[in-house]
Amino acid sequence: MLSLSVLRSTVVLTMYELISPSSSAWVQHAGGLGRLLEARGPHRHQAAEERMLLEAARPLILGKAAAEGKRCFLERSEWVTVPWELEPGGKPHFEKLFDIGCPIPGLVEDRKTLSVQKQRLASATAKNNLQPQPDLNDAYHSVASALAARCEQCMHQIRAWKNEWDMQNKVYELLTIPSVPWAASDYPYAELGLPLAFSDLKRASDYSQYNTLLCFFLTIAYEVHYEASTASTDILSNAINESLILKPGLATPRTDHDYLLKQRYHCAIEICRSVPYHNLPGPDQRVSGAYSIMFPLIAAQPVVAPGGEVFRYIEGVFPRCKSFADLKALQIMSPGVRVIALPYVQHA
Repeated sequence: MLSLSVLRSTVVLTMYELISPSSSAWVQHAGGLGRLLEARGPHRHQAAEERMLLEAARPLILGKAAAEGKRCFLERSEWVTVPWELEPGGKPHFEKLFDIGCPIPGLVEDRKTLSVQKQRLASATAKNNLQPQPDLNDAYHSVASALAARCEQCMHQIRAWKNEWDMQNKVYELLTIPSVPWAASDYPYAELGLPLAFSDLKRASDYSQYNTLLCFFLTIAYEVHYEASTASTDILSNAINESLILKPGLATPRTDHDYLLKQRYHCAIEICRSVPYHNLPGPDQRVSGAYSIMFPLIAAQPVVAPGGEVFRYIEGVFPRCKSFADLKALQIMSPGVRVIALPYVQHA
């Protein structure tokens, strides 16, 4: 049951179900895949094929765990180090980015706990004629502070990853995109600016997945601030207020709601600007590119204005991207082109 052939079949089946037009069975298969990997242990994924399958499985397992809001074994230190210890060239850059995303299910779990603590605090305060509730206030403060600190750590890690990536890669702007007629005709230049181009599809995938993760972290950061500003407690301590979000190049930290939302919107725009490149002609480029950009588009759509030009652009291109991401994506997907399959956590 723990054999390589079983692992291989389970990964392929889960990926196929993920891109199936009307199937949610991938969630169940991802659960089984996670249990299989955990039972095998990290040391059994140091050989080339086993490690490749682990790298393919991590986004699937993460997606399920995040959807359920439950911490995942993949964030444990042994699972982010041991499988790559024998890799001659070290861990691939994208896998380092994925390491930063592994705590996401735990962040979702903490976010849910924070809401529960807020409800308890509000209920107890109301029942006691608005009298302070020190114990509940401390519990709420503890959860919020821990969540803010974890989010801060992830934000610094992902920006450090991007700084290193920028030293090795360059993002270009395309003046025209004639080779992708449907993407060119619908592309909202006024809202998005010029579309982006990259040296290859791996770099494009890196960039879109980076913006997907950053968009998620910004959402959690915003929600922590929103919860705190509407709770009957002084939760915004200096430690949270001054260090949660740091804009590169600014001497003064920024944590206000508008700033967080603007940064999140910027991530969504950058994802949309990379859509044409992901869909350039060619069996490998178009199929793998479409598969790679699907989940960033899912993350971007709730961020942009409903009914606006960018929103309609996403509505138009997503079905076309999905139509390319069929079983062929499993057969000819470029090595190193990966996706982060995350549910988008939107502020209620």
